[in-house]
Amino acid sequence: MDRLPVQTNYTAKMGRLLAEHFGVPVEELPDRLDNHLLRVDISYPRPVNEDGTIEFDWWGAGWDTRTEGYWHSFAPLKDSRDLDRLAWPNPEAAGLLDAAVRTISARGADTFVVPNLGMCLFERAWSLRGFEAVMMDMIERPEWVEELLDRIAASQIALSKRFVAAGVDGGYFGDDYGAQRSMLFSPRLWRRLIKPRLAAMFAVFLDAGLPVILHSDGDIRAILPDLVEIGLTTLNPVQPEVLEHIWLSREYGSKLSFYGGISTQDVLPTGNAEVIRAATIACARQLAPGGTGLLLGPSHRMQSDIPPRSGTRCWRPSMRQERVARLFKEKFGGEPALWSRAPGRVDLMGSHTDYNLGFVLTLSISRDTWVAARPREDRIVRLYSANLDSRESFDLRAIAVRGNSGARWGDYPRGVAWALAAERLPLGGFDGVIHSTVPIRSGLSSSAALECAVAVMFRALGGWEMSGERLARLCQRAENEYVGMNCGILDQFSSCLGRAGCALLLDCRDLSTRPVRLAEGIRAVICDTKSPRELVGGEYGARRARCEEGAALLGVRALRDATMAHVATLSGEVRKRCEFIVGENERVLAMSDALAAGDRGAIGRLCAESFAGARDLYEICSPSMLTMMEAMMAAPGAIGARQAGAGFGGCMVAFVETGKTDEVAAATSEDYNKKTGLTPEIYPVEAADGAALMPVV
Repeated sequence: MDRLPVQTNYTAKMGRLLAEHFGVPVEELPDRLDNHLLRVDISYPRPVNEDGTIEFDWWGAGWDTRTEGYWHSFAPLKDSRDLDRLAWPNPEAAGLLDAAVRTISARGADTFVVPNLGMCLFERAWSLRGFEAVMMDMIERPEWVEELLDRIAASQIALSKRFVAAGVDGGYFGDDYGAQRSMLFSPRLWRRLIKPRLAAMFAVFLDAGLPVILHSDGDIRAILPDLVEIGLTTLNPVQPEVLEHIWLSREYGSKLSFYGGISTQDVLPTGNAEVIRAATIACARQLAPGGTGLLLGPSHRMQSDIPPRSGTRCWRPSMRQERVARLFKEKFGGEPALWSRAPGRVDLMGSHTDYNLGFVLTLSISRDTWVAARPREDRIVRLYSANLDSRESFDLRAIAVRGNSGARWGDYPRGVAWALAAERLPLGGFDGVIHSTVPIRSGLSSSAALECAVAVMFRALGGWEMSGERLARLCQRAENEYVGMNCGILDQFSSCLGRAGCALLLDCRDLSTRPVRLAEGIRAVICDTKSPRELVGGEYGARRARCEEGAALLGVRALRDATMAHVATLSGEVRKRCEFIVGENERVLAMSDALAAGDRGAIGRLCAESFAGARDLYEICSPSMLTMMEAMMAAPGAIGARQAGAGFGGCMVAFVETGKTDEVAAATSEDYNKKTGLTPEIYPVEAADGAALMPVV
């Protein structure tokens, strides 16, 4: 595990506020919030009454549509205890899990998927009978309540079995048994009425080797031993106002994991950034002292009384820093003094045009690489990669020449030091922990992100100034001459000089840029084939050599200056390679205009031409890329798709209608998995700023 997982839930109204705050569609909020848990529901009609003020759930209970939370409005058993008169829903009905199955297929690889079995017993009973009525029945007619609960439990168990068969990762149940200071009814009644039925529901998942989460509000200390006894694995929401975290960790930290913990009653609605951050770090330290066993987040769904910034940006980023800082202390002792970051990138159009001095439409993305460092008195650099669980070290006074064996991750920071030292820049040693969310060998420039983050750290520790453009050139030199990868300037330039909110049209000859904003309604989506790339030497170098040969034959400095008429005079493999580059360069300019204008027809056509050229002329398409292309373009909502990066595997990029990303992800993932047996990772990306120092939290 490289960090504490997080989860932010919200009401529909708060979701709209958060979407506006982040500038994304509501359906893309879970990805924007970095949520790790995904609850899937059954699919059923949701009828409303004549004036639209009451919506009826699958069981027939009615809920007020005018309120932000849950406000009960109709109990079908209010005036009758005849259970046979109730139109009980059929848990075996066809189609109930169709949407859930699609979601599991699309998102199961990168999220923890659970069925949403909320209001599972007690709450379901009072929603059908009425709260006061069922509370009286529990005292006066417990046998009838048991019959009611048995019918509810039977349906929940049947649904649970279907969800397990569909491939969920665990069970999620919701049933509130507590108030702020005590339980709503006695532990004795709970043990008679609830415990055996809840145990039977848990058993469906436990018997399949899956964990069980229970959301239960209030002070339920009296029944925690019972919940552990029947197999509960994760307790939610662990409200700090009700269950003291230090006590909870001491008494149950070895028996339960926890989910939630940040107060939506006090801290998030009223606290400033410092208060929220302090409360979050305290929660993490108290409930996950060993760095595990906690899904961190607001204790309940956030409502609109919480400022969107308070509920997200003030605490989420600090958790990754907290994890990296803890790793730093573990590996090197003490605390890091400086932090740097650099983003990955995806080229929206322009494969292999950079080293031909052409144009590229590039997007620096929010997946990035961090370096947490502390300066040393000597000139030794000691590094630890959190992603690879690997150490590297080198002496700045004598940077060893890299051998002929394949590049190791440590060669990239070592190469950066080598390139900077060649410029006679003062370099200081440091201890550093590196953590990245850019997938390795995927075509999103993980190596450039590492190089640029390290370069920014050397710049800060050395106390010298250098423009982002110059720093990018030196990082490129490190990869070209030290690592042995003869790449163009695209990757390092994008990582050093990216700009939040827009793509950049980069002229690789003079390194001038023009911002390009994607038209409203269009999102860029990464589709990772999970088929890794290896670009040092080999096929990449061979293609660059053919381009240089073609330019020499044509008498031009670079293929940027050639035309299709020129290319027609060439022959063989050189002609094929040059034809692709000249056409691709023209497509970059056309795509910049099409994306800005929202010309979907042109976007689709240009993507198709680019991919066909990459496949037939430049020959950089692996079998996994061909299969992914077919899957992406068959998905509803896909506008166009093409290769990302240099090809030879790794990632693809699709342009998708806003609001259709989940459908595209689900359909693409299912199709690709059936044909390859691989589970792809599919996610939308946003533009991010280039490499820089980070504030210390």
